[in-house]
Amino acid sequence: MRQLEIQAAGVGDPAVAHSGPAATFDVSRHISLVPVFRESEVETYFDAFECIAAALRWPEDVWAILVQCKLVGKAQGACSSLFVEDSLVYENVKGAVLRAYELVPEAYRQRFRGLEKTPGQTYVDFAREKKVLFDRWCRACKADDITSVCELVMLEEFKNCVPERTVVYLNEQKVTTLQQAATLADEFALIHKSVFFQRDPPQRDTYRRAPDNYVPCASVPVLDPKIDRACFFCCDPGHGIADCAAWKRKQTADGKHPEGVGLVTAVCPSGRATVNKRPDECLKPFISTAFVSLSGKVEDQRQVTVLRDSGGSKSFILASALPLSADSGCDAKMVVRGIEIFVVCFVPAHLHNVHVQSQLATGFFPVAVLPKFPVDGVDVIMGNDIVKSG
Repeated sequence: MRQLEIQAAGVGDPAVAHSGPAATFDVSRHISLVPVFRESEVETYFDAFECIAAALRWPEDVWAILVQCKLVGKAQGACSSLFVEDSLVYENVKGAVLRAYELVPEAYRQRFRGLEKTPGQTYVDFAREKKVLFDRWCRACKADDITSVCELVMLEEFKNCVPERTVVYLNEQKVTTLQQAATLADEFALIHKSVFFQRDPPQRDTYRRAPDNYVPCASVPVLDPKIDRACFFCCDPGHGIADCAAWKRKQTADGKHPEGVGLVTAVCPSGRATVNKRPDECLKPFISTAFVSLSGKVEDQRQVTVLRDSGGSKSFILASALPLSADSGCDAKMVVRGIEIFVVCFVPAHLHNVHVQSQLATGFFPVAVLPKFPVDGVDVIMGNDIVKSG
């Protein structure tokens, strides 16, 4: 303690050995009045110390010595890294401690902007905490009048309008005025001009209105594989062999008619195949009834017709079978691969959690949603994913 008193009073220099109030100040008599330093209350420690020092009229030359006598932990390590001349200046000691605990102006600003009211907190307490954080932010930036406060707010707004990398550069330069920030931002942009590139202006028709036949999320539109393919018979684009008029004329001239394949069993007078209103009789052994719902409750269940597809790895449901919404969605998509005449087509489908109660399986399952099936009269196509998991 005696060595600290000698350093503070400048006893080593005869010219100042007995000059100034610090020369006669007894540190050991006042050290007990210095507040105890707690690392959990770093923000308020220096405010309390300054109030006590001002009330007791302690010379500012010994403030740094008094504070260092109470520092512990990271604060003590931060002060020990200072030069001897800097450790005798109170502002240098205070700044080193605040930086050690990341209590710099940017930290105060983030706390002020990020503070939110807690559920059990009154609005009076919330407003008081906001004001305390704002005052600390202003004090850390030395904004003690209306002009400096306005400059502080304008500087923050300017940083919100420039790129993030520019903000980092301005923070590293510790700018304090709007004019200084603007000048450094221009210099930074010119120096790093080679890494910037100019984007083409957005086109007026980049975002277009949804078409009238747009299908919502619950009903994914089926892609038409016939648009970008050519007929295997006449080689004309835009249709398949099933819709080829030349192929049908040839079959009629030969006295042949296309037989029903799969679910297509009849031909209309115009030559175009028609689809049954009901499933084919050959599918009757695989047709059953089940109950589906979104909640799993009995009162929400709907009776549906199920087609058991033992060759399918995924199950499907019609979009009209249930009131599907975003709540029932799985936030996932899948691509369904199907076989058409000579063509492999891919159909996108959204997944929804649906509760299924049937003889084969019961429970919640992710089911792909399609707006229509190739089989009329069927609401659910049950694949091996449900039967296996059930």
